[in-house]
Amino acid sequence: MTKFAKGLINLTTSILSQGGTDGQYLIEAFFKDNAVNSLDDFVRTFSEMVKKKVGDSKSRVIVFVNDMDRLAPAKQVELLEAMEYFFDCKGCVFAMAVDYNTVIGGVRERYGGAFAQENGEKFFNKIFRVSLRLPVSDFRMENYVKNKLEHMEIYPDSEEEIRLYGELIQRSVGREPESIDHLFDSFLLLKTLADEEMYENRTMRLLFFAVLCMKAGFRDFYVFWHR
Repeated sequence: MTKFAKGLINLTTSILSQGGTDGQYLIEAFFKDNAVNSLDDFVRTFSEMVKKKVGDSKSRVIVFVNDMDRLAPAKQVELLEAMEYFFDCKGCVFAMAVDYNTVIGGVRERYGGAFAQENGEKFFNKIFRVSLRLPVSDFRMENYVKNKLEHMEIYPDSEEEIRLYGELIQRSVGREPESIDHLFDSFLLLKTLADEEMYENRTMRLLFFAVLCMKAGFRDFYVFWHR
């Protein structure tokens, strides 16, 4: 909790002071002589800083939290529980991008299956006052793939080729945009390193992409095949 609070205060004070030294002074005051302050002290100081920033106006300090998926599900739940103490800070809004199923899975890992089944949804609703589900499954895969390929200066010779890319994606990583972006980032890196003529061949570029999809979605099989 001390490490988390230190990091959060350090980050937030640097934002509030717009790169000034106030944040560093606060950190030094909090942690000089290795003193460990109570959680109440952290939350109160954070609240006072936000109040000083917004004053009596209707302005808000907004804290965006992204890339939660870089943590293991149980660690995500642990972090959410720590951050919850700061969520009631008046004048401050936390906007977080998380996956519902991952949070439920994290609750199961942290507290056991029975707890997750009965209280996972309650935990989610307790942490998040308002939740919005983004329609990631409603975008048109064909248009998304075509735009990605053209950005890489790869021009499919038919609609059938675009459909094949889409099939490979959905059967390996699904329809989550961040996972698809990661696939295409790797594809672009290979294109940069490989002979460009290889990517001018429809069959070869599809094979390259299929191998990347195998690695992303079927790693055990990829390792076995790669030996």
